Amino acid sequence: MSVVSLAVKEGNPVTEDTVRHMASKISTGMEFKNPQDVKDFTAILAAFHDSAMSILDMDDYVPLLLKPDFERYPRENISYPKRGTPENPLSGWACKFTIEDKKKTSRKGLLEGRTVVLKDCISVAGVPCTIGTRAGLLRASIPSVTTTTTTTTTTTS
Repeated sequence: MSVVSLAVKEGNPVTEDTVRHMASKISTGMEFKNPQDVKDFTAILAAFHDSAMSILDMDDYVPLLLKPDFERYPRENISYPKRGTPENPLSGWACKFTIEDKKKTSRKGLLEGRTVVLKDCISVAGVPCTIGTRAGLLRASIPSVTTTTTTTTTTTS
């Protein structure tokens, strides 16, 4: 269900002049023959603007499963290995990091102590995601959430 209020907030940038200007830019040459049409379009577009802004101002919903536990699983040793070095002879590593469970249990997981490789388009909260580019060519995004694949891998190992 959509709820749109026709009450327009003070400072709303949608004005009758804005509506006339934007209508003139439409390739069909939209013209208002009735002055009330401009008022109606302005009211609707201004209300839509306020509704859209109130949605954009809201915090994104993040499911609890995707919220990282940085205390238990800190991201450590984040580095960008140089190409052609002994650590990265085939230039296969874009970014390396360590995630280790700081709250070890008595049971050993299948992946405990092993190296797991994730494609660098997999979201790991707090770790740069370079999407297959060399670090520096593209500004790396640092996600705030971790994919369920990664969460499951770290909690079961």
